[in-house]
Amino acid sequence: SFKNKAIRVNKGAVSTTQVVISEDGDLGCDATVTVKLSSKRAGYTVKAYRVSSNGKKLTCEAKGVVKSNGSVNLTLDNGGKYVLVIIK
Repeated sequence: SFKNKAIRVNKGAVSTTQVVISEDGDLGCDATVTVKLSSKRAGYTVKAYRVSSNGKKLTCEAKGVVKSNGSVNLTLDNGGKYVLVIIK
């Protein structure tokens, strides 16, 4: 599965979650997406991998650090399916 693939390529990965931005393809601008995670993940790195339309390819599109309140901001310019990999 693409979640397992995302974990394998990231040493120290502790978890994944999936996010879908309903507007598929180019958004026409950069959009900052805020994702709420557990505050226990503060200081962890989150990488956002876009899943290709056929579900076979992952492309790292953004990276951010989880804040003390558990939120992470990711700047994306494409919609679609994303796997977020949380790395300690």
